[in-house]
Amino acid sequence: MQEQLQERLKEEFNLDEGQIAAILALGIHEESDMALLQETDLTGIAPIIVARKILAAFKPAQSVVVSEPPPSAAPAVSGPTQVIVQMDKPVSEMTVPDLLQALESDQTDEDVYDELVTRDAYTIAATKTEDVAVPAEGGGLHAAQTAKYWQFLRKGAPQRTWQGQRTVTLEKALGRVEKLLYHPLFTNSTIYMGLDEYGRDWSGVDRTRMAAAYWARTTGHSLFPKDPDPLDVYAELAATELKERWVSIVTDYEEYVEDSGAPISLVVTAERRIVNGGDRPVRRNSFDL
Repeated sequence: MQEQLQERLKEEFNLDEGQIAAILALGIHEESDMALLQETDLTGIAPIIVARKILAAFKPAQSVVVSEPPPSAAPAVSGPTQVIVQMDKPVSEMTVPDLLQALESDQTDEDVYDELVTRDAYTIAATKTEDVAVPAEGGGLHAAQTAKYWQFLRKGAPQRTWQGQRTVTLEKALGRVEKLLYHPLFTNSTIYMGLDEYGRDWSGVDRTRMAAAYWARTTGHSLFPKDPDPLDVYAELAATELKERWVSIVTDYEEYVEDSGAPISLVVTAERRIVNGGDRPVRRNSFDL
């Protein structure tokens, strides 16, 4: 990919090896990355007119509406026929810069967000710092600078500021809060995207069972394990049939809910997750591209 890009920059824009190397040093790995550049990025690398030609050549294609006049032999129609050429791709085929740009345009797009957080670039950045996003001056996500910051984080250390902006969590840049679950077994511990810090996937465990376990622990229920082993308790709560101890705990919890009218919700909303008493995330889950 880089070789083809270098050849194009050389042949189409008559750039020398030094100029091409300077452009690649900005974190450019493929042609789609070029769309994230701004004119100021090329200042000092190429003459202003050449820089503008480069930016125009790599600008992403937009949806085009073509008005077709009716054939001369056909009767007149009221208004043009519109042919819409769609340039959109499935989120699974979008590059990381594409995904970031889509979220900059629509911060509520769940499909794009869910795809982005599985990508290697995000995972590498998130293992180094929770403040992975660069906000725009007027608020929201700055897609281009965030993409460059992620490229930097592949080998560099986290930065408190990037291009003059204080780095923040991706959720904060998007105006979101993370939805977490209190862990049913441990104090000051949460479950994020189904996983806890032990790598147990709770997404398939019945929520009433989890709430009952949390209630039993926090109220000191006599049947709640004194020193719970996370693997054993997880397996017991995830089993198709509950052991007698958990049947009794769930029954007692349901009676409590019926009497009090106050079911326990494990949902937490926070910009930073509470893990082991701290406020930094633990991401033990890795994602394949």
